[in-house]
Amino acid sequence: LQERQVRGLLSSVPERARILEIDAIDGHKNLYYLPAGCSVTQWLDEAPTATEEFKTNQTAKTKELDVRTVLPRAPDRPPRLPKDEFDVAFGVRCLQRALARGGSRAAKRLVDEVLASCAPHTGKFCFIEGTEMEATLAELCLLDEHPLVRDCDVIVDKGSICGWARRNRRNPREKALSKRIAEKGGLGGGLAAAAASAKKRKKTKKR
Repeated sequence: LQERQVRGLLSSVPERARILEIDAIDGHKNLYYLPAGCSVTQWLDEAPTATEEFKTNQTAKTKELDVRTVLPRAPDRPPRLPKDEFDVAFGVRCLQRALARGGSRAAKRLVDEVLASCAPHTGKFCFIEGTEMEATLAELCLLDEHPLVRDCDVIVDKGSICGWARRNRRNPREKALSKRIAEKGGLGGGLAAAAASAKKRKKTKKR
């Protein structure tokens, strides 16, 4: 199931895109779903083993990818990432692991770093999380109210949340305009909507 979801999440990535894989615990596996010619930065929690490094290099060669790795600055601090760089940043359960490691502060720091590293106006943060995270993500307002998020949306697919957030420009006036449009019903998605949907489903099941 996760394989299908990751493939779907990355299906719109263009060739030669600049990619960030967040907390890449799956090693080389997700590289198979990227188009040829991409430049990939893998954010690893720790240095890869010799075996995993070999597999990553082989996959990169087969897929014609330029792959490099970065490590955290400290156990509770993300790596130093370039600003305004990536076309797509994606992670599989990266927010759940950040919460487990350091609570809401660690999750917010991850989101801040990732969004700042995305290209303004066009870069996307894509993610897959378990549905048990719906209410938590909405309550923390990690994306819906973030000043660097232009818009965001999620779908719930067989026990998983598949979502994306598009990077805003740096102009705070544009963010205010997007918020007013959303309040008028122009943008119906977001994690808050997903959480409301989850609560509605739970009530329906109780009946």
